Amino acid sequence: MNVPRAQICEIQSPIDGRKSSRGDPRRLDPHPIVHLVFTPGREIHPSRLFCQADLFRVPDNPHLYPSEYTYYADQKVVGRDGLPIFALAHTPYPNWDLVLAQVGNHLLTVGSAESHLLIGRQPVQAYLKPGSNDILFLVVGLSVQQLGRYVLRYTVYEENGALLATCLGQKFDVLPAGQYSGLRSSTHLTNSMAQLNIPGLRRRA
Repeated sequence: MNVPRAQICEIQSPIDGRKSSRGDPRRLDPHPIVHLVFTPGREIHPSRLFCQADLFRVPDNPHLYPSEYTYYADQKVVGRDGLPIFALAHTPYPNWDLVLAQVGNHLLTVGSAESHLLIGRQPVQAYLKPGSNDILFLVVGLSVQQLGRYVLRYTVYEENGALLATCLGQKFDVLPAGQYSGLRSSTHLTNSMAQLNIPGLRRRA
């Protein structure tokens, strides 16, 4: 039996963000933070660990097709913003070989990732939380270029590319400027990590 080398989970989830553009990025709030736990005896130094986030759209109404599975499909056309258009599709018989994860009856598939909508997407290195041995990944500065409801799927891997673990985050909304209430005060967890001088991470009162 293969024993997982590590497990990860999103311990700080973004709640929302304002719709962004390349010239005007507006980060998700709060910063996503992922916690990694190794199987005993399988530890790796944090400097050799990296995390990548991918973006998936989820429907506002999860019960639109209660007896079928839904997923987003690339329509192979672009919108006025020059970005690919993805539309909600449904099927009673999905190809499970292409399914990465599932949120209720909604499927996240190999072809439904919309990571091209992310601004600031790049691999982030692991850090030790001050005062503990907790290994954390701070996904700082992410913003999204289209309105909608989304989840992030995180992948943690070694510097040699070996996959360690994946997980899904919580749902969050990307809102138009008129509905966005602005950035919140920094969380206690964000403040505790700010002393590490992580690029792009700042305390907000």
